[in-house]
Amino acid sequence: MELSALPGFREEVRSIVASQFRFLVGAVAIDNLIAVANKFANDGGWPQGRAGVQGAVRELRDVDRNDEAVKLKALEVKLRPGSLSDRIASYVLPPEWGALDVAEIDLADEKKSESARNQITTICEGIGAELANDLQSLAVHLPEVLGSQSTRVFTVAWAIGRETDDPSRAWQIICEEVLAPANKGKIYAFLGAFLSGLCEKNRELVERLLDEALSSGSMDQFLVHMQISVGVDGQGCERLIKATKLPSLPTNMFRNLANGRATDALSGADFKDLLIAIADRPDGLDAAIDILRMRVFSRALDKKALSEAERET
Repeated sequence: MELSALPGFREEVRSIVASQFRFLVGAVAIDNLIAVANKFANDGGWPQGRAGVQGAVRELRDVDRNDEAVKLKALEVKLRPGSLSDRIASYVLPPEWGALDVAEIDLADEKKSESARNQITTICEGIGAELANDLQSLAVHLPEVLGSQSTRVFTVAWAIGRETDDPSRAWQIICEEVLAPANKGKIYAFLGAFLSGLCEKNRELVERLLDEALSSGSMDQFLVHMQISVGVDGQGCERLIKATKLPSLPTNMFRNLANGRATDALSGADFKDLLIAIADRPDGLDAAIDILRMRVFSRALDKKALSEAERET
């Protein structure tokens, strides 16, 4: 039976070969490996294979098998993704530092590694811009993008928000997919990343979308992260206080306010009001204490005195 008759198994085999390709060069003849790779590439493409071939090239060069490295380099060039679908599969979906990560990470050369990561980030921003300008393609590719564990997904989401000329329609597409029955119960940071990008050019629309999300009844689990993603100012504080009254919003979500100086922009009075609202939840006291602890730490780090409202808290 041909692998094409078993789509799920077919993709699994391709991914396994790609992730192990660099190790196979020590056990399988190079020409045989190239033949398998070409068969994959000629049968629907093999974008995930490029990272494995890159790793194999490095392995061969390290042991002075340079003639074979040249052969595999030619294969790597052939596997470089051209279509939008292949570029998403190659640059966006694989987790960083994994076997299928195309970034040329060199643990012995931090500058080279940083340059490689920055290059991939730029490519992902470009992919996001393409999706922003072709919302039909966004709808097609969004399910697999949301399913990825890679943080580069957030770069794509941010670029979509920043570049789209129809942010309301893009937001609708994203929300419909996030709220699809198949994704019920999953927490996605994609929404917040999109709003963060959109915030750079249309803060007013972002505020309106957040207000709509608060009143929708279907977006409760995403509210805290979305607000943190665009910054917690006075208006955001009021929104979060309202969110504390939502029984469907887990208190644990508010613990994110203890991270990354999320509340630093708030006045002492606003911070106090928010903290009391969180502490008033049946299981909110511990979360409120964590948030207060980090606020005190941030003030001490910045050599700033606590306000009277903060001391009262």
